[in-house]
Amino acid sequence: MGLNEEEWEDLLNSVMDQKCTPFVGAGACAEWLPIGSKIAHEWAISHNYPLEDSGQLSRVAQFIGIERGHDMYPKIELSRQLKKISAPDFSMEKYKNTALVVLADLNLPVYITTNYDQFMEEALKIRGKDPVREFCRWNKFPDILEENSVFDNAGYKPTSHKPLVYHLHGHLDIPQSMVLTE
Repeated sequence: MGLNEEEWEDLLNSVMDQKCTPFVGAGACAEWLPIGSKIAHEWAISHNYPLEDSGQLSRVAQFIGIERGHDMYPKIELSRQLKKISAPDFSMEKYKNTALVVLADLNLPVYITTNYDQFMEEALKIRGKDPVREFCRWNKFPDILEENSVFDNAGYKPTSHKPLVYHLHGHLDIPQSMVLTE
């Protein structure tokens, strides 16, 4: 089910009017980062996960946290694993048509991502933007409460030059913010 001609026109007008908010998922970075099911399978093998759903990252991570007696262990481990992978140089010609660069070229004020990484911010920086990172503060871990929120700054308003990149499932720099387990 694709968009009809009127719906495409409405979408394009919304983008031109900066009234569109892209929702960026894991597929946008699949070229560079391992997908959740691959990580889940690797973890399931290395941690002797006993169930058949070894491709479900949230379930495998939950199991590992319980087995280790440390619910933060899978988040810290995933954060370490992802931090080893640098964002590509989005200024290179070969990346000009990738999802993140195309989205950065739209000059929108807000981007929402379910990804833990900073790749959207890097694509925006390459395009001359000064992105502001924020993440969902869904729990009360001290590290999250100590981190300044962009929403604490009454003077900040997302713009196309200083866009907000909102990490709905947390950010790898603050493992406590990551939504990973069930």
